[in-house]
Amino acid sequence: MNLNASIFDNLQDYIWGGNTFTPLLGNRALVALFNSVGFEYVYDFENGRLPKIESDTQDVSRRTFTLRNLNEINNTQRLDDLLEIVFNQDHFNRDPTKNLVEAVAQVNLLIQLDGYSLVENGDRQYKVIHLN
Repeated sequence: MNLNASIFDNLQDYIWGGNTFTPLLGNRALVALFNSVGFEYVYDFENGRLPKIESDTQDVSRRTFTLRNLNEINNTQRLDDLLEIVFNQDHFNRDPTKNLVEAVAQVNLLIQLDGYSLVENGDRQYKVIHLN
């Protein structure tokens, strides 16, 4: 999956839950999410902070952390995998007030601009497909 980086500014909110559509992830859960698609971050349990890189001069926000990682995995299968983890019923079980179908409809408005869509493949699990 290869998305225009300008989409990431909106997409990142869906990943960490910085909107009304998807479950809110704490720092520990966000690190675990990115580690599940191949990153090897070590969560700073003692301080509850997100991992930094050398150029970071202060603590990293969930937004910055997510944007950085989205840019790194763009144009790889890892981006597909990430969206398929976030947009499935297991992830939404974290917060039963969130509606998976509604969230998918909203994120599809973004990714369809670049020719992709999330489609249900059964049991409220979604798969990334290329529309072209």
